[in-house]
Amino acid sequence: MAVEGVRVAKAVHEAELLERAHVVGVAVGRKVAHGRETDETCIVVYVDHKEDEVELSRRDRVPRAFDGVRTDVVETGRFRALELLETVAMDHTRRMRPAPGGVSIAHAKVTAGTLGILAHRRSGEAVILSNNHVLANSNDARPGDAILQPGPYDGGRPQDAVASLAQFVPIQFRERELGRAKGTAPRGGAKATTRRGSGAAADEPAGIPPRGPAHSPSHSGYTAPTPSPPRSIPPGSKARPRS
Repeated sequence: MAVEGVRVAKAVHEAELLERAHVVGVAVGRKVAHGRETDETCIVVYVDHKEDEVELSRRDRVPRAFDGVRTDVVETGRFRALELLETVAMDHTRRMRPAPGGVSIAHAKVTAGTLGILAHRRSGEAVILSNNHVLANSNDARPGDAILQPGPYDGGRPQDAVASLAQFVPIQFRERELGRAKGTAPRGGAKATTRRGSGAAADEPAGIPPRGPAHSPSHSGYTAPTPSPPRSIPPGSKARPRS
């Protein structure tokens, strides 16, 4: 079933699920089978702990499916909001190791942009999420190019390379007439692998605000750099981690 159909089923049945014993949350996610995530989108039901069905009343048992959408019961414990005890001031433009989300990062030929988040591929490889214009210089880059942290505008030098570009989805530049669009809106993304075997990735699909726009020396905020002329670079190109 399409994701939107799963979301509808989740919205319809969420309230009744939360009234069942041990249920602490409901979400939409991928179903896990035999310890591995599958491609099936399902209703994820979080419980503070699991019990055998025979120990639960009929009313408190989570059905195996709602409206044709399967469920997946996940034991998480109870969710608690923790008090923020201390606010830590951080200079996002300095060199940091390990590099957290929100700090300055960029392709060696870009001014500076923002490291988005840390994630993992299904293979287990660690990656960093950012944007094409930050890691792939608006398509004007090649796999293996150095990714600096901090970005060059914030003082990054070759010895500050934290990753090397692995692959990216090119931004698709389209000519258009005023008042009438031609083709599609720009899309683009990038991936890079770090010196220690982790990586960086970016995705900038149409209709979604960039997660980490680059900034220019003439502006105190973050703005996108002037795009380089488009080049024909096939999506899916990859590079290996630096040794």
